[in-house]
Amino acid sequence: MEIKYREMFIATGAMVFNGARMGRASSVARGGAVHIGCVVPPETRIPIGWVAVGDPARLYPPGDATPIRAGLEEAGGFLPFVFGADPAVGRGEQMRTALRRYTAMLVREHRDDE
Repeated sequence: MEIKYREMFIATGAMVFNGARMGRASSVARGGAVHIGCVVPPETRIPIGWVAVGDPARLYPPGDATPIRAGLEEAGGFLPFVFGADPAVGRGEQMRTALRRYTAMLVREHRDDE
């Protein structure tokens, strides 16, 4: 995720996932989540533990799993969005693709670590 100075606040324990965009003066409280591909408008506050999904962002309380899952599907699903896994294949094959790509990145980036 590319972060540019936008006068935003991300609290300790909050999560901002791949491809998410935070508008100017927006914030994510402790334990909040901004999911893949989510676009948070300027001056939006995501409360403690709440989840933002979609473009534009829709906010859901913790435990409201059905609309959160639906919002993630709009983005194409986590593994296809983040790792480029084929959404037409089964979850197992998506996981294998993601792990191969993630492992290759770790090898590339940490080859010279001591």
